[in-house]
Parts: sequence; structure tokens; C-alpha cells
Amino acid sequence: IANDVTINGGPNDVWWSLAFDIVDDVFPMFGTEPDGMDPLQYKVAQQILDKLKQNMEGRFPALTRVLLSVVGPHQQPGTSNARSAFNLLRDAAYAEWQQFSKFAARDPNSVPKFLPSHITYDAAADDLIYVYADGNSVRTNLGGLKVAALPSDVTQFSR
Repeated sequence: IANDVTINGGPNDVWWSLAFDIVDDVFPMFGTEPDGMDPLQYKVAQQILDKLKQNMEGRFPALTRVLLSVVGPHQQPGTSNARSAFNLLRDAAYAEWQQFSKFAARDPNSVPKFLPSHITYDAAADDLIYVYADGNSVRTNLGGLKVAALPSDVTQFSR
């Protein structure tokens, strides 16, 4: 999906729906979830984050394109502050995406290749701009986020 498909986001995009379902199956986004990650979630998160780090170095596959579309802006209305597996993954992903400014400075022409069609990067503001189907937009200021990488010890987050 990551390199060969343009993810437009939203429930009418079959690729977005597939990606959303896969992420939600492993990292449930809704409902009451316990804090932490189980060992499978942690290993999958490590693999995802490794690819995101490679993306910020300009390497493919462009998993950033898929994951940004699925997780959306960092702070969405109704988003829980709990330390669920999904929230831990989202925070760690945004910690990697805080490198967009360095990536954009190195290779500004490649940045759009790593973004879904409904998200742009404003290098001057260090913002990811999400534009929804209704035309409304939301900005996530990467430099202003207080997010942490995934801890290296799974026992800190085991359920």
C-alpha cells in the first residue's frame, strides 16, 4: 500500500479503510483500552517506527504516508489521553515525524512523496496540515509537540 497507492483518507477510500482496519486491529483506537502494550503490539510498533525513521532519512517504503492518514492530527477532539497502545504508537510516530524539518531542509522535493494527498507540510511553520473532505483543515505543529519515543524496554508498558 505504502508506495503504490495514493491514500486520500476517509471511509470512501478503500485503501485508507484497509490501512485503518489493520492498524485498529493491532492498536485499538476506540473504546476503553488498558494502558501499555502487549508484546505483539510492542514488536509491531518497533517495526513501524523503524520504517518511519527510514522515511525521515528519505528512504522507502513510505509508511509515513499510510500512518499519517490513519492516525490523523495529533490532538483530535475526543481523543483520550490514556497511555493505550494506540496513543503510545501515535506519540512515538509523531516523535519521529518531528524530523520533518530536517528532512524538508535536506530534500524539499521529496517531502510530498511521503505524505497522503490530503496532508501537506508547511516548512516555515513546521506544521502538518490535514484537509478533510469538507474542506476544514487542522494543523499539527511538530516542533511544539511534547511526545516521546517508544521506550526500549517493553516491560515498562506490558499489560
